[in-house]
Amino acid sequence: MSGKGKETQKGLGRDFWWYRGGEFLSDLGTSAQTLAVAWWVLDMTGSAASMATVLVPTMLANIIFSPLLAPLGDRYSRRAIMLWANAGKIVTVAAMASLFFTDNMTIPLLISLSVIASIFASMFNAGSEPIVSNLVEPEQFQRANQSVQALDAITLLLGGVFGATMVATLGIKGAVLVNLVSFLASVLGLSLIRKNTKPKREDQGQLTVKKWREDIYQGFRAMIKIRIVLSMVLCAVLINMAINPIFALMPYLVKEVLGLTPYHVGILEAAIAVGALLASVSLSLITKNVANNRIVIGSLCLAIASLVVVMSLQSYWLLVVGFGVTIMAATWNNILMQTQLTLAIPDHFRSRILSAMGMVASAAIPLGVSATGFLIDIFGPWSVFLACSGVAALTLPVYALVPNMTAFLNTPAEEIGDWVKETYPDAFDEPPAKRAHQTIHQIS
Repeated sequence: MSGKGKETQKGLGRDFWWYRGGEFLSDLGTSAQTLAVAWWVLDMTGSAASMATVLVPTMLANIIFSPLLAPLGDRYSRRAIMLWANAGKIVTVAAMASLFFTDNMTIPLLISLSVIASIFASMFNAGSEPIVSNLVEPEQFQRANQSVQALDAITLLLGGVFGATMVATLGIKGAVLVNLVSFLASVLGLSLIRKNTKPKREDQGQLTVKKWREDIYQGFRAMIKIRIVLSMVLCAVLINMAINPIFALMPYLVKEVLGLTPYHVGILEAAIAVGALLASVSLSLITKNVANNRIVIGSLCLAIASLVVVMSLQSYWLLVVGFGVTIMAATWNNILMQTQLTLAIPDHFRSRILSAMGMVASAAIPLGVSATGFLIDIFGPWSVFLACSGVAALTLPVYALVPNMTAFLNTPAEEIGDWVKETYPDAFDEPPAKRAHQTIHQIS
């Protein structure tokens, strides 16, 4: 609900639902292509290491370009940025579909096009990461995050079945074509947004190379100054390095190790989606009875324990249950963290800081996927994934000992911005351009 003198907005509002509705349909298409490409790579190579070779360059492109393109989201209309990014993705996926249909696709071409698509995805994220805060009222933000997670879960639930069905019935070529068509839904949803999504800031002049560098610097500087955020990012590095490879290499585990079909990948993805959906709809009830900091620590324990059990017993159906429980716990964690972090950051800093955090946290993923793919070919998947679960467990004492973590997580959403400003008063100071230029010059 808006404040006095403003028109009351019912629920999350039409703009939010147009945006998320378009993304929902677009994400279904992406699910089909993701499985199709993974299956094609495995058909061509049959190797986890080869699959990692395709995944890692895409991840690296995202890590590099996300912070470079983030200043766009703190200066220009986030809706416009996302529309232009979608145009680039449409062209890229069209080229990919053409190569598949003419049987000219190769691993190097797939890597190249995937990297280009990842760059446009980074541009899209510069607008999408902070745009929800422009579409809903602050007091509705956690509810909006829960709705986003629920829709993502439904997408994954349907996407697993949808993707497997597309690959099994239309083949790899048809699945990629379906993804191309689905981008039109995203374009339509964004086109129907009415609210102003351009962030307010004093220095709205033309974005020069010098200002661009200053913007990037200020985003990283603020992330470092807010020490609790930096601590959380460092913990995320360890979790991403250990846990992400398990899910990234899931098609390899199903096809090459268990000898199962695309439908079994779909079942796993459906279980993951059910876990995320259950977390999204249950979190409000849980937060009424349990403090946020206890939910965060408890969810980490539950996620890691479920993975240890699954990797020890090595059963497909336990894998289904374990992945669902792990994602349910992770989703509780993510919603609470994302709500507090986004509202704690001033609007004209959100894209830069969130991208800086994403870059640092994601930097370990390519390393983890590469190392895991290599080790699986030597030691086998179950032992390697069990070791990954053990590495993730090392974050538990770190989270428990992070200074101010309890206060940060338990501060009400409407007060968290003031809490951060009081606790870290110089985090959002914008230093002189000369200082920023000199600092970046020294780093480079």
